[in-house]
Amino acid sequence: MIEKKEIRKIRLGHLQSAKFASKAHTKQPHLKYNGGPLLANVEVFTIFWGSAWQMQPALVSLSQSINDFFTFILTSPLIDQLAEYNAPGLPIGHGKLVGSKTLGTGPGALIDDSAIQAALQGWIAKEPGFPQPNANSLYFIYFPPGTSITLGADVSCQKFGGYHDAIGRNIFYAVEPFCMAGSASFSQLDFFTLTSSHELCEAITDPIPGEGWYWFRDNQHQGEIGDICESAPNAEERMGSFLVQREWSNFLKRCV
Repeated sequence: MIEKKEIRKIRLGHLQSAKFASKAHTKQPHLKYNGGPLLANVEVFTIFWGSAWQMQPALVSLSQSINDFFTFILTSPLIDQLAEYNAPGLPIGHGKLVGSKTLGTGPGALIDDSAIQAALQGWIAKEPGFPQPNANSLYFIYFPPGTSITLGADVSCQKFGGYHDAIGRNIFYAVEPFCMAGSASFSQLDFFTLTSSHELCEAITDPIPGEGWYWFRDNQHQGEIGDICESAPNAEERMGSFLVQREWSNFLKRCV
């Protein structure tokens, strides 16, 4: 059984020092397809949870910029390069931003992933304006400053800067805690677009962690398309005005 908390999260060291801690690979990384679903034409729905996203002008502007990022990135070369991870009947192509919702009632100072899953299921069932999940749906949940998220024994902004997962086999989501960039070269928008690009590409190619494209080495779990590259030199690049993480290419045998 795959321990999901170890394969789905983006580590925080990169966002504090502008480089992930080096991770030695003694063998050439190679993602293997394990027969599970892919998000062939991803449909992103963003959720900004907490009254701060409505009340603070800087956060209102930030949420708009995050939505602008998705509008741009979902038809960009970042998505085009994922076509090498097509599977029979599941050709990966461009996606789209299908909507956004800001929820005024906040998550509080501390919330566990299990509570996030329950909240998302409740919104889908009852909240006006929420799309029902389909084979391409991906819900991105952005948290306000001051909220810590627990994932197993790990705490956001201490051990991880984001993660993605699945509820059952049909609700796919990503969690984006509000961690300050911690570097003069990173803005808060940079933080979110960097971690969001990482989780976006992983959710497209491995929406149920370990069942899509995943790298095993000597029967040990190594990670997903973004995990391989987060420790690489020059792990990030700008596409348009947005900072994104490079992703692993099996075909080119490098991060692109």
